[in-house]
Amino acid sequence: MKQRRNIITMIVAAVFSFGLMSGLSPVQNADAKQSVKVVRVKKVASKPYRATKGYMYNSPKLTKKIHNLKNYKHTTFYSKKRVTIKTAKNKTAYYTYVTTKNGKIKGYVYSKYLELYQPTKITITGMPSTPSDSTTPVKTTPSVISKSSLESMIAAAPDLDPAGSLLNLTSADYSTYRSIFDHNFNVGDYADDSVFNKDQASIYVASSELVPYVQKAIDKWNAALGTTVFTLGTRGNH
Repeated sequence: MKQRRNIITMIVAAVFSFGLMSGLSPVQNADAKQSVKVVRVKKVASKPYRATKGYMYNSPKLTKKIHNLKNYKHTTFYSKKRVTIKTAKNKTAYYTYVTTKNGKIKGYVYSKYLELYQPTKITITGMPSTPSDSTTPVKTTPSVISKSSLESMIAAAPDLDPAGSLLNLTSADYSTYRSIFDHNFNVGDYADDSVFNKDQASIYVASSELVPYVQKAIDKWNAALGTTVFTLGTRGNH
């Protein structure tokens, strides 16, 4: 009798253990699948990019690495979609779905690891009106970045924060697309004529706690403009 009771107890324990394991497995798998959450998917204009580092994933949930991008440094990818995700630590990240021109290599890449690819600019030189054997210098026309390339660079930069390639454009680029820069970075003629003296303006900040942040912004804008336009002033001189 006692032996039969022991056998029944072992059978019940085994059934309970099996049921517990089978009940836990789907929860664990579900948690793993939910470690990356897709928040938004947005179609973007097809622009050429080159990858600098990182990996290409098979899906926006980043479940599998399919390519090491260090092996594709000279491959041009074209953007198709931009995906906003949230990681398990509730951090927001952006990935871009890209593909090669023939569509053989495609997947999701961390957006900051993509750089807009710009072929070498072509400079058109002026031709003399009449043939001449003299060595008169020939004037050249400065090359200007295309509008679509500029808009892609602005879209890839943080809001109201020119960075990366945007700070390395030519003066001709800034002059040609002045209205675009005004619109995207709130650069407008909002100041009185007396604010600027010889194309320079002095900014006074009453709060000492804000001074370092304003100085950082001033340095960044001066670097973007290629000259000293803004300086940090005082209460009596600004």
